[in-house]
Amino acid sequence: MAGVDKKPNPWIPIVISILSLVAGGGWIKYYLEAESSAQEKNQQLVVDYLAPIEALLSDNLAIKNRIYEKYREGGWGILESYVVRMQRGTSPEENRLMTADIVVLVENNKRIMTLLTKYAGYTLTDDFKTESTKFRAHAQEWVNRWSAVQSYIDNDAQLAWAAPFPEGFPGALEAELAKRGAL
Repeated sequence: MAGVDKKPNPWIPIVISILSLVAGGGWIKYYLEAESSAQEKNQQLVVDYLAPIEALLSDNLAIKNRIYEKYREGGWGILESYVVRMQRGTSPEENRLMTADIVVLVENNKRIMTLLTKYAGYTLTDDFKTESTKFRAHAQEWVNRWSAVQSYIDNDAQLAWAAPFPEGFPGALEAELAKRGAL
C-alpha cells in the first residue's frame, strides 16, 4: 500500500450530504402531501356527512321542543300525543302545524339514516358505530310508526310503544367530529 494517500476524499461527505438532503426533502414533501390529503378527506367527510347529521339533529330537537310545548298530551311522546289528540276529536286544522312538524321529523330521520349508512365505512370510533346503529333502528321505527298512525286513530287504539331516542348518539357524534378534526 505504499504510495496510497490515506487522506479521505473531501467530496464524499459533501456528496452524501447533498444526496441526504435531496432524499430527505422528497420524503418530507411526500409526508406533507399525504398529511394534507388526509386532512382534506377528513374535512370532506365532515362536510358531506357529519355536519349535515349534526344540523338535522339540531333541527329535530327544536321541533321536538316546540311540539312538546304546544301539543304534548300528558306524558305521551310526539306520535302518541298526535293519536290522542286526533282520537279526542281535535280537528286536523288544529293539528296542521303539529302534522307539518312531524312530517319534517320523519324526513329528517330518513336523511340522517341515509347519511349514516353512507358514512358507515368511514367511522373512526366504536361508540359512534354503536350509537349510529341504535339511531338508525330508532329512526326507522319512528318512520314506520308515523306510517301506521292513521290506522291507530281510525281503530281508536293506543299507538304501540317505541324505544326512546338513543341519548348517547349526540355525544358519539361530537366525539366522531372531534376525532375527524384531530387527524
